[in-house]
Amino acid sequence: MIRVKALAVIVRPADGALLVCEGADGSVAGYARTPGGSVEFGELAGEAVHREILEELGAELWSASLVAVLEHRFV
Repeated sequence: MIRVKALAVIVRPADGALLVCEGADGSVAGYARTPGGSVEFGELAGEAVHREILEELGAELWSASLVAVLEHRFV
């Protein structure tokens, strides 16, 4: 199965801090990741980021730009 994800890297200008979301994976520490999620069929990556930020944080992005594309293939 192919899963396409779009994640946002949001930096606070004042000090360069990154916005992360906490999650639970069964470990004691859990994990942190940048906000975002799966790209739906027919959706552009930028649209997915805007939608995921609204869903996860209840916030709207005013402007965003593509910084990089990372491709990971796991077998």
